[in-house]
Amino acid sequence: MEYKQYIFISLWLGCTLFQFIGACPERCFCSRNHVRCMFINSETIPQNIPGDTTLLDFRFNKIKRIPRGSFPTLPNLNTLLLNNNELEEIEEDAFQGLPELRFLYLYKNKISKIHPNAFRSLSHLEQLSLHSNLLTKFPEHLFDKNPNLKRLRLDSNSLMCDCDMMWLADMLKEKQGFTQAAVICKYPSKFQGRSLMAISKEDFHCEKPKITMEPKSVDVTFGNTVYFSCRAEGDPQPEITWLHNDNVINPGSEERYKIMADGTLMIEGAQDSDKGFYECMARNAAGMTKANKVELRYLSDEAVMPKFMEAPSDVSVIEGDDVVLPCQASGKPRPEITWDINSEPVTSNIRMRTLANGSLSIINIRVSDAGRYVCQASNSVQTITTVANVRVLVRPVIVLPPDNVRGSPGATVSFNCQARGDSQPVLYWSKDGSPLPNNGRFEILRNGETLRINSAVAADQGTYTCKAENAAGSVSANARLFFPENVISVQPSFSQATDLVSAVVGNALTIQCVAEGRPEPIYEWIRDGRVIHNRNRIVIQGGILTINGVNRIDAGRYDCVAENSLGRATKSVFLQVEDNTVSRAGDKFVSNAVPQATQQINYAINVTRNQLFNHSRVHSVQDLISAIRYPSPESLDFVRAEEIFEQTLDIIYQHVNEGHKYNLTGA
Repeated sequence: MEYKQYIFISLWLGCTLFQFIGACPERCFCSRNHVRCMFINSETIPQNIPGDTTLLDFRFNKIKRIPRGSFPTLPNLNTLLLNNNELEEIEEDAFQGLPELRFLYLYKNKISKIHPNAFRSLSHLEQLSLHSNLLTKFPEHLFDKNPNLKRLRLDSNSLMCDCDMMWLADMLKEKQGFTQAAVICKYPSKFQGRSLMAISKEDFHCEKPKITMEPKSVDVTFGNTVYFSCRAEGDPQPEITWLHNDNVINPGSEERYKIMADGTLMIEGAQDSDKGFYECMARNAAGMTKANKVELRYLSDEAVMPKFMEAPSDVSVIEGDDVVLPCQASGKPRPEITWDINSEPVTSNIRMRTLANGSLSIINIRVSDAGRYVCQASNSVQTITTVANVRVLVRPVIVLPPDNVRGSPGATVSFNCQARGDSQPVLYWSKDGSPLPNNGRFEILRNGETLRINSAVAADQGTYTCKAENAAGSVSANARLFFPENVISVQPSFSQATDLVSAVVGNALTIQCVAEGRPEPIYEWIRDGRVIHNRNRIVIQGGILTINGVNRIDAGRYDCVAENSLGRATKSVFLQVEDNTVSRAGDKFVSNAVPQATQQINYAINVTRNQLFNHSRVHSVQDLISAIRYPSPESLDFVRAEEIFEQTLDIIYQHVNEGHKYNLTGA
């Protein structure tokens, strides 16, 4: 009786496991703390990722961009696989929210540019794979925030090994013995095929910067434009940066400051806060030098009321995009900029923050961000405001996709499709990727929600697509029209969901997969999420898989998928590969234990089923609850395989405790 209770509890746990799997991102597979979303043609990172995820697999998709805020906070994530996508650029703080990430795979994309702050939030990063991309150079200080980086792959890129890359060579030489790196040069031709770490500083022929034009102090009246000139020479050409009172000026966060191509610093609408000392700094891979400090002084100190230099305007933004609402004001003292949304103060967070120049940046905008935005500029003289309305456009969602339709010659058939979104989406229909035939038999009804085909003929069979479109984008759903054969159609099914086979290294193995179904199912073999094709040692003929010259790497799970017009079914075959050197007594014992375990588990399941569904006995409330929780046939197959495995181990353990002895050497 205790054993029956154990089986029932295990089945209940199986149901719980499937409830967890149901919480996965759509079309993904979740097992324990791993989330795998391979081959689903996804273009974005889903938001509903379980918070305890440790491995996230997005390989083989169509992801082109990872904006900041794409990932929810995943405090336990240590492995992220994004290889084999269509990424072109790694943006600033793309991996924010992943504090424990250690292994990051970005190879085999189309990456040609990386922001200097792309990896600054990954302080625990140990392995980074960027090989097989379109990279030519890397920004200096790219890996400053990654002290634990132990393995770095940058090979199979079009790397230009010149003075701009000397910083990377110095870093890798300094960490030699701690960080393993593959960095192979492609350009210039004299360095082609050489490791970056094998090139000396003398080979680069770099020249330290030298200031050729010093800036001068300036007297300015409030609100005018100021210019500080600075020129420098070197190889490579030095980059000019400016400091204000020993703080680096960032033109990207202060739009009144601009550094011209020749190094000149321009300050528009001079304000009280601009007073002080300025310093020109020239830097390249060979070193750094500074010019003399100069001063910006005011000729007048009269207070001036705020005035908007740039104000936001009404804007419509597609959900998920980024937007910046500009708001800059002049005045003396310098006005303080604050924002309200729908009469509530805006608080900075990972997606929404006020920039140094007063503009409001919103990343990965959501529907809840829509509303009335007020920019307020205040100083000791006056407070002024300006208003902008933000509308968030939502891409359409198909809430009722069309179903496959079984038709017959001469009959009238219909497809139904409903969608919702920002404003009512417009619905379009097509057949096999082309416009509908213009023969009078095809009708579009109910504003596109119904496609009706009158007097159907065999040529009407095919794939019909419902496309919903609005200003924010489009989405499609497909359905098939088919005429059944003159027999009863049956969805494919297998007599059992799993099987276990063994093979000896070097021998040939044939696995036969046969499913019931009408029309006759079409078979496909899958391993590790990839479709298996004929090649070298592997031959596939329908449901028969042949492996010639079996070796140990062939061991694992093989999924046989049978599909016809009514649906599909999957059978998992687990292949064990054994050495052909000797046979061991223990191996035979394990083989004998498996049928015994299978018989016991089948018996326990049948007893549990009879107790729950026996109509001749009176059931308690607990029986009713147990019956409701009884798993589906698919769930039962999953739990049954797991219980057989555990019971086999128990049988082996029981015999060992009873004193059975086995020759472990095989002699």
